[in-house]
Amino acid sequence: MQTYCPNCFDQIDADAMKCPACGCAVLFWGRAMSETERLIHSLGHPQRSERLKAVYALADLPQSESALPLADLCFGKPDDIWQAVEVIRTLAAMPAVERVEVALARLALEHPAGPVQTLAAHALDAKFGGGEA
Repeated sequence: MQTYCPNCFDQIDADAMKCPACGCAVLFWGRAMSETERLIHSLGHPQRSERLKAVYALADLPQSESALPLADLCFGKPDDIWQAVEVIRTLAAMPAVERVEVALARLALEHPAGPVQTLAAHALDAKFGGGEA
């Protein structure tokens, strides 16, 4: 099983105390961060399954601070339609605040995949009314 540095996501030995790439003290990483901040950071993980775990976990949190990083994830991996669907579901479950509206609007108007644009437009319209595709 591959092990990654929690800070830079470089591969490390499973028993490493310090990342040779970035110098992070692996056991102490993230202690000063909120759960939401750690999950947002995890959206950059190289393994899709780990990114999706973060997306699902963010869906269970009431904060909307992850809305724009979630949209950015979709643009960083534009061919991963399933991941984008899960991101849109997560955004749709968040409180109806401006950050969420901006994230959904970006996906509806700018994402290169038509199905993502359509789903985001529907979510935008359902949540805020008047969304455009």
